[in-house]
Amino acid sequence: MEKPNYGLLPSDLENSSPPPPPGEPGHFIEFHDTDRHDALWMYDFYVDFATPANSTLTGPVHLRVDAFQHHLCRPITRCIPQKGTTRLLDSLADLMMYPLEYYNYGTHQDMVVTHAVKAGKAANSGIRWYQLRSTGGPWSVYQQGTYAPDSLYRWMPSAALDASGNLAVGYSVSSAKRYPSIRCAGRLATDPLGELSQGEKRVIGGGGSQTDTNRWGDYSAMQIDPSDGCTFWYTNEYYSSTSGSDWRTRIASFRYPSCV
Repeated sequence: MEKPNYGLLPSDLENSSPPPPPGEPGHFIEFHDTDRHDALWMYDFYVDFATPANSTLTGPVHLRVDAFQHHLCRPITRCIPQKGTTRLLDSLADLMMYPLEYYNYGTHQDMVVTHAVKAGKAANSGIRWYQLRSTGGPWSVYQQGTYAPDSLYRWMPSAALDASGNLAVGYSVSSAKRYPSIRCAGRLATDPLGELSQGEKRVIGGGGSQTDTNRWGDYSAMQIDPSDGCTFWYTNEYYSSTSGSDWRTRIASFRYPSCV
């Protein structure tokens, strides 16, 4: 049996969303990649601020998901190639990726979360994304998908939903013939479930590779602008030229015309 992942990720209230309904707990999620079945394990955290000792953590509830393999390389996680160097980058595929974003749409509650997986039989990595939903009862997997449209390595994703339920996910892209770069993909709430039907857009093409360490920092974050609930802001790292550690940060913003 595969060793389960123990990187619990706490839910984060999207700053453009109304607060949760009264009595809604905080949620923690981890993924479990096992020989029997793959699942997200959800825990509920009930906080009593008046008497902290009465706080409880219950679970896990197992949410079955499509089969995946999070081991992109063994026994270590460093296997993302870069152009012009033999230095391999850390895939971070042993962890759920920030954030586990929570939204209250009134008629239902949603959460979105991502991580990197092995893309089928190919050696490259893809983006696994999930949208979870509760309509007042138990949480379930509303939709999910793996985005790997070609042989490039995609990893370190971060996803968010806008006020209309449209989804965007940003991530790093690299290969032995490409410098680490930044891209985004997404879907409208009206698109077929399980597909990032709006395709992929380039944020910036990297101009160099990282040569002094395997660690590719945890600097990927997709957020919604609280002023309108529609504008996505995404930040990630890249290199303008090959160097040991002279990394740069890129910030992009965009929105879907259909967002209200």
